[in-house]
Amino acid sequence: MRCFGLPIVQRHRLIRAASLPVTLIAERVGYISAAAFSRASKNRYGTPPARWRRDIMGR
Repeated sequence: MRCFGLPIVQRHRLIRAASLPVTLIAERVGYISAAAFSRASKNRYGTPPARWRRDIMGR
């Protein structure tokens, strides 16, 4: 699945919102599953969204 052109800033803003689970973010940005979103993020940016959130937020 593709991200439907959602700018990276918006995706990262959603990931930073700790109250939103990665599954919901994946759906909002157009992925069919959290696993697909995670794989695509890891392939493109080198880290899955949950780890990126943890690293950025210090969690």
